[in-house]
Order: sequence, then structure tokens, then C-alpha cells
Amino acid sequence: MFRAGLGNVLKQASNIDFIIVDDLTRLYRPLTKSFLEGYVNQILELNKVKILTVKSGMIDVSKFNDSLISTLQARINDNQIAIQRKKSMDGLKKLKNSGIICNGAKMYGIKYLGNRKIEVNQDEATVIKYVFEQIANYAPYTKIIQEVNTQFKSVLKNTFWQSSLYHIASQPIYAGYQYNSDGQLIKNIQITGQEIIRFELWQTVQKIMENKRREPSK
Repeated sequence: MFRAGLGNVLKQASNIDFIIVDDLTRLYRPLTKSFLEGYVNQILELNKVKILTVKSGMIDVSKFNDSLISTLQARINDNQIAIQRKKSMDGLKKLKNSGIICNGAKMYGIKYLGNRKIEVNQDEATVIKYVFEQIANYAPYTKIIQEVNTQFKSVLKNTFWQSSLYHIASQPIYAGYQYNSDGQLIKNIQITGQEIIRFELWQTVQKIMENKRREPSK
């Protein structure tokens, strides 16, 4: 269902002798607690289909030695992937805790320049300022949304929705802060000198929005 190419190959299992791949991991990448490897091998064995790899030669999954070697290689690859994944996650965590956004700064009004540098879009910054100021003045959300869609139509890439308002209002990066891996607010070093709003304004807006969420529906 998720790998249409592999599914189409397996449907042809009764009509073919070989599946040709660059490496066994291109056919399937065995992962811990995954049944894909056993499922594919069972189909190949029942239909007497062999795997022909460019890098390792022929693999006959019906033979014990071939099956054992491919299984061991798969487990080694799986372990290496797990090690690399952990290293990557540790590296991202270290960057995040040092005040650097690691996701390419994918948020409204912020442009990622590469090399861990970000830039504020000044036109979109006017929308961000307006949203924060209006919420701080207790303007109704529906009115803010309508005004943004009317006044800043030329700046918006898409229609401004209530979800857009919540997304902007919740971002501490506009005030020069971000969350670390423990969920604590820390200074972001990439936006220093480009802050769009004051941190006090951001805090005020968080309190207002939190109180609104607690109010019962009328």
C-alpha cells in the first residue's frame, strides 16, 4: 500500500526468476520489529525467485547460508542506522539547547538563509505585529482575522485563518526566544537584533490566549 513499486514487483513473483537491485537495502531495509523482510522473503521463496544484487551478487533466500548472511547484514545495517539516527538527534538537541532553530525556521515572517542564518521578512513582520497588538488589546479573533485579510491582502500568500492566528501568536521566536529540548524558553541567537515584538508583549498575549481557552463556551 505504501510502496507501490514493490507491490507491483511482488504481484509478478510467479512470472519472474530474478529481482535485480543495486543492493539488498534497495529492496527492503529490515528494521527492528518489522515483518517486511520475512514477508517479502516468503513470497520469493514460494515462487523460487532469487535476488540479484550489483554489490553482493546473487542471494537465494531459500538457502540457509544466503538467508543467514543477508539477515546478519540487515541487522548490522539496522544497527548502524539506529546509531546514526541517535547521533543526528543528539546533534539537533545540542543545537536547539544552544539557541538555534533546527527545522529551517519554517514559520510565517521568517526566512531561512542557510548556514543556520535567518532573516525577518519586513512586510510579513507588519502582519505579525498587528496580530500581537490586537490580541493584547482584547480585539475579537474574528475581527482580527477579517482585518488581516482586508488590510494585508497583498502581503498574505494564503487566506488568513484562525489557525494562522494561533500559529503566529504562539511563536516566541518573534520576541527573540525559542523552546529548548526541555520545553524551557531560551534566547534565540539567530534572530538577535531582528526581533519583531517585545518579549513582554508576547507574554501578555500568551496569558490572554490561555484565559480565553479556559473560558466556557457561551
